[in-house]
Amino acid sequence: MSDVPEQMLALNMPVDLIGPHYSVDDAARAARTIGYEVLISPGHRFHRDYITSEILTEKTL
Repeated sequence: MSDVPEQMLALNMPVDLIGPHYSVDDAARAARTIGYEVLISPGHRFHRDYITSEILTEKTL
């Protein structure tokens, strides 16, 4: 389930579940749980990209 309009979706399209505009805490509130549960529940089935502070600094310079 999502609020994404169907015309914006495509098969095998990557999506960001948590990002700069939707935090872990936002997702947790929507799921009526805590942020920790949101972070650990996908398990190893999902690809994760972790952004370090060095990468963020390089992109903002």
